[in-house]
Amino acid sequence: MTTCPKCDYIRQPSDTAPDYECPKCGVIYHKYIEAQRARMAEESARAARPAEPTQPVQAREAIAAPVQPASDREDDIEAFAARLRLDSRYPTFRELVKVIYFVWMALAALMFIGGVAAVVVNSNIVGLGLLILGLFFAVLFVVVARISRELALMLVDLSDAAVRIASKVRP
Repeated sequence: MTTCPKCDYIRQPSDTAPDYECPKCGVIYHKYIEAQRARMAEESARAARPAEPTQPVQAREAIAAPVQPASDREDDIEAFAARLRLDSRYPTFRELVKVIYFVWMALAALMFIGGVAAVVVNSNIVGLGLLILGLFFAVLFVVVARISRELALMLVDLSDAAVRIASKVRP
């Protein structure tokens, strides 16, 4: 009795197919066995080769992933960013950025208050000039505060994302 290596059919004495062919699936026994051995040898050789520097698995999967509608991707990005910020590896730096932002905003408020106070104290052209100067520096400090906060938090987000990605692609 012969058992087919492909479909496990046990050959019966009443089968009419040639002895080298499976009566159920039609496979030629020796060709199938040779093909299996060749495939196993190729897989063994591939496993023995050193890993080729290719794209990480996640990157290959991202390339092959179907394109989602823009609104779904934006929700995913926002959710990812929120999780990233919640589980930050740099919470002290994030807090320091908040403190520095507060200091810049306080300076802007002081400049505004100083400009208004200059108008109250000096009701002439000098007071008006000091008001304009105070408003200019107040706006400048607000812009510097917002941009520096945004840049610093962007840097922290990039660092957190790089750490998270690197942790998933470890050798």
